[in-house]
Amino acid sequence: MRIDNISFIEIGSPGAHIFSRFPIPRLGSILLSTILRDEGYNIKVFIEDIAEPDWSFIENSDIVCISTITPTAIRAYEIADRLRKSGITVIIGGLTHPSYQRRHLNMRIMWLEGRAIIPFLN
Repeated sequence: MRIDNISFIEIGSPGAHIFSRFPIPRLGSILLSTILRDEGYNIKVFIEDIAEPDWSFIENSDIVCISTITPTAIRAYEIADRLRKSGITVIIGGLTHPSYQRRHLNMRIMWLEGRAIIPFLN
């Protein structure tokens, strides 16, 4: 599988929270996308709490990486399911309850840091 375009999506929070007034992205997507950009991949990062994602780019990506936490997990896995049905490889990271993972994913679990996963898939 050739990998050129990679999207990162940080799922927006479903309601008011401590950072609602001043949205601050979680660091995982920013750090991993910067590393992968420096390795030559075409990367775009979408932080839903800051701006609407470019679904055209996302739906034409070779890989979509989704960052989620338990409050955003339901929507994250719905998006992952939709993208996977269209043939896009999806990688989900973040802190969520394991029951979400078991219900939505039918893939191998790779216990690697994100920097190692994407070149491994290429």
